[in-house]
Amino acid sequence: MASKKIRLWMLAILLAFVATLGCAAERGGNLTVTGIPAGLNGFYVVFIGDELIGGESVNFDTQEITGVRISGGRATLPILWIENENPLRVERFSGNARVDIGLLWVRNERIMILDFVWGADKMFSDITFTNGNATIYWGLGSRLH
Repeated sequence: MASKKIRLWMLAILLAFVATLGCAAERGGNLTVTGIPAGLNGFYVVFIGDELIGGESVNFDTQEITGVRISGGRATLPILWIENENPLRVERFSGNARVDIGLLWVRNERIMILDFVWGADKMFSDITFTNGNATIYWGLGSRLH
């Protein structure tokens, strides 16, 4: 009987550990964009800078990224990290990084094609992510078109 209780106790610990790992995989940082003009509320925004992508999700098979809806002059984009291995992996970013050049695209479509032929709307420089998080102010970005 005591052996059975020990095995159940060990199983409970193992399950708690696995659940913690699963939750950690879901955690990650965000890029918060503030000061977005009211006329862009209801539109969608994505971010690309170095190996980081800001958006709900990315699909490299279809070359699509799902944007985040702008509301109240702000948007909070989950930050995804592209691990340049074969095959490409995408996971939530929670580390520290400095992005030299970050670009924002704003469109009225939620799903955007990752096609760099069409231009970004704003460019930001020297964005610092701490524990996966950063905040940028719309007015400090350079307008690209």
